[in-house]
Amino acid sequence: MRIRKRLIILSLLVGGFIAYKIYKRQQPETVEVNNKMIFTFNDLEGPAGKSVILPGKKTSWRKYSLGPNYGIGILLTDTNSSWLGLVHAFKSFGIPFKIHTNTESALQHEMVIVYPFISGKVCKEDDLKLLDKFLQNKGTLVGINVLGGLNESFGFMDAIPSRKNFFVNINDNESSFTKEFTDDKEKQICLGNNKMFKETIGTHSYSKPLTKPLLTYESGEACMTQYYYKGGGKAFALGIDLGEFVLRSQNERGYNAYRNYVNGYEPTLDVLIRLLKNIYTQTCEDAVILNAVPGEQQLAVCITHDIDFTRSIKHAVDYAKMEHERNIPATYFIQTKYIKDWNDDIFFNEQGVEYLKKIHSYGMEIGSHSVAHSYIYSKFEPGSGEEKYPEYRPFVKGKKEATGGSVLGELRVSKFLLEANLKNAAVVSFRPGHLSYPFSLPQSLLATGYKYSSGITANNALTHLPYQLQFNREYDQELDIFEFPVTVEDEKLPRMDLRLGQSIELARKISKYGGLMNVLIHTDTLDYKLKYEKMLIDSLKSSAQFFTLSDYAAWWTARNYLTFSVEQDKGKLLLKVNCLLPLKEFSFIVPSGWKYDGTDPNVLQSGTKLLVHEIKTDLTISFIKSK
Repeated sequence: MRIRKRLIILSLLVGGFIAYKIYKRQQPETVEVNNKMIFTFNDLEGPAGKSVILPGKKTSWRKYSLGPNYGIGILLTDTNSSWLGLVHAFKSFGIPFKIHTNTESALQHEMVIVYPFISGKVCKEDDLKLLDKFLQNKGTLVGINVLGGLNESFGFMDAIPSRKNFFVNINDNESSFTKEFTDDKEKQICLGNNKMFKETIGTHSYSKPLTKPLLTYESGEACMTQYYYKGGGKAFALGIDLGEFVLRSQNERGYNAYRNYVNGYEPTLDVLIRLLKNIYTQTCEDAVILNAVPGEQQLAVCITHDIDFTRSIKHAVDYAKMEHERNIPATYFIQTKYIKDWNDDIFFNEQGVEYLKKIHSYGMEIGSHSVAHSYIYSKFEPGSGEEKYPEYRPFVKGKKEATGGSVLGELRVSKFLLEANLKNAAVVSFRPGHLSYPFSLPQSLLATGYKYSSGITANNALTHLPYQLQFNREYDQELDIFEFPVTVEDEKLPRMDLRLGQSIELARKISKYGGLMNVLIHTDTLDYKLKYEKMLIDSLKSSAQFFTLSDYAAWWTARNYLTFSVEQDKGKLLLKVNCLLPLKEFSFIVPSGWKYDGTDPNVLQSGTKLLVHEIKTDLTISFIKSK
């Protein structure tokens, strides 16, 4: 008995020792950064004060329930749903809308989207009757997840739930709503990676549709039905929770639905929103759309450089000089590397600052690319918000190891060092090293004085347009921080100069609907990457507008808060525009047959495109409509 007890005690001691060793191995060993490993700027300490992350506050649907009943009426049947995804996608595409929870109020619009579902459980019988009557009276009705109560009105038998639908195909290529989708990546879009996941986002298919569906899943089952009434009404049932799908994708919480992580065309979300936009513009008499690119062009291009290597900061001067000579603005994301570690030697020192000043003198934007440039930034602790230079000393031990860093520390200290070494420069744009993206990054950016992020690829987000971010990359708390995803980068093979044609073709595809091409180039070589950039600029300069990230982002932010509506008055159509921030060089697409009825040189019409040079508060633009 004693021997048995001793064996038990011994095994417990051995087990405890092993567990302790495993625990210690899992804990990052703090590295003491000595004075030989760090560069210190004399008399430079900061930033002062504390960065405070305010508690998240749920965005109310009432924020988007104001104003006239113009554009698409969104009828919410569940205010706790992912409706914010639908709202943000519509804002990116310039589609006017208003949210309602009252059916009668929503039906004052020509087109109504019922979200997130229609069923007898969430809709009263009187409301279902009103929706059916709306169709009989020439209305356009889109039901997302039609689960009961109006199946016959939408022209199908039953809704069948599934998490096994990974692909969606354009099924009716003859429809005026879908005929613009000619690219293979448009004709088939992806909801999830079926090689990595057994299931994806929840969907519904619709059995026995009375007419040819617009969209089908890979099984051939209907994803989006279409049913037309003799009186002119049109009913569409979509089996994808579009709001949830948008938020999952844009917050990197999806099912890796991209077919290429970067350097390719991935319009999955864009196809779905463009389809709804086409239904709106083709079925609503006074439908107006706000364009997504400033001025005359249909493509916005941001050339961005990541400076995260010793020789990169020196070579960056040559890139900036070339861009200046071509009158091309660009953004330089600078790593403030003042500590020698596994990544590289110190390059943010007195010599590095001289290079930095030279880059800035050429008119280039300076953004932050963090302090440590760690692969595991996404796993850093949030931090205290009191991190200061030179006491803040993050140390990268390897690809999967780093100590002493925090999310807030990387933001605070890098911004402070860049601004302290540049006169009259505000650092408002951030890109994390290796696009390592902490969940707390959106609110941390806001707390530390940044406005714009470029921390995800466009393919990963499934959209080639910018969008608004949410607290903690979740679903119900929007923040005044905007994401500008990366379209093209330089590290994937083949070499950049060998895929110039691919980049130009990608630009052409994105410009079909006014997207953003954000090009990331490291300046570690003056050879093929510089050659690529010169050729890309020369190829696109006549058909695109080039911006620093912050200049385009400031325009985009002001555009995000612009609202508009159309009213009829004494035989004329009045486009009423309201803005919270001044905005220049923005444009609308107006219906065919509309003619600007005025002489203001601030307003210029060319066909269906209406360009406004500047607005400060409000503007009313009058049109007459040809018969």
